[in-house]
Amino acid sequence: MMIFKILFSTWFSTMAAAALINGSSEQKTVELNTPAGKSSLSLAGIGIRNKKIAFLSLKIYDAHFYVEDLAAYKRTAEEALPSLDTEKSWAMNLKFLRTIDSKKLVAGFTETLNANAVSLDSPEVIAIFKAIGNTKEVKEGQNLSFALVKDPKNPKEETYYIENGEGVLWTGKVPSGAGRRMLSLWFGNTSMEAALDDLKKSLLKVP
Repeated sequence: MMIFKILFSTWFSTMAAAALINGSSEQKTVELNTPAGKSSLSLAGIGIRNKKIAFLSLKIYDAHFYVEDLAAYKRTAEEALPSLDTEKSWAMNLKFLRTIDSKKLVAGFTETLNANAVSLDSPEVIAIFKAIGNTKEVKEGQNLSFALVKDPKNPKEETYYIENGEGVLWTGKVPSGAGRRMLSLWFGNTSMEAALDDLKKSLLKVP
């Protein structure tokens, strides 16, 4: 089942499986559609992930971050992640601007999670990295979407989703707080790389 019907950016519509994403870049909302139901998310932040190699600065992906309760989202480095504890759902959509080998992508994610003291041995991290690795590569023009939905009846668990525009790569129940820890990839300690820190600062600004 497709997770997202994201209502922005006409250049997304060129993708295969374009039913995922429709609309124009002027729109600021997405519809998150999961087995738990549908919810409307608001655009909270945008940014571009760059990677410096030698004297070059390569654009890797556009990032769009969405939350269900925009008023509760705090736009400071210290408060952004904690403020997400009150969100019922959120989504991070990455639009890739060049083809990236999935092993390199996982290696970059691993470095950032290590810098944020997130255990790479946790079942959810193992499952997420395996799902990304199984794709072999993320192609230019393709989306990689991460989403989390909380169950108000079960505060000890959250449901996590990963999708690549062709379908769901992985979905599973994770312990409460695990989804927020994965968001440290973009909102946690990014001091290990200036370009990653620039992305974080951009995502914290009002889009």
